[in-house]
Amino acid sequence: MMKSGTRELGIAERFAAGSVAGVFSQTAIYPLEVCYLLFITHLFLVLVFMLMRMIDAVYGLSSHCHHKLAILDLIWLLVGC
Repeated sequence: MMKSGTRELGIAERFAAGSVAGVFSQTAIYPLEVCYLLFITHLFLVLVFMLMRMIDAVYGLSSHCHHKLAILDLIWLLVGC
């Protein structure tokens, strides 16, 4: 429904309006997407580290190989937990 005294937008105007809307939406969503990916990566690394620690506890690898335990501790520090 058009008001009196208005006209329809042309193809170029519609294209420009859609482009501007896309730029604004990507600008708003991108930081959220980065935060989400960082969270998922962090969660994955924490879960892998916990799994490695459980395997180490079950098989007692750290009593035989102290360098493996040091590597696990280094990973733990890098993950930031």
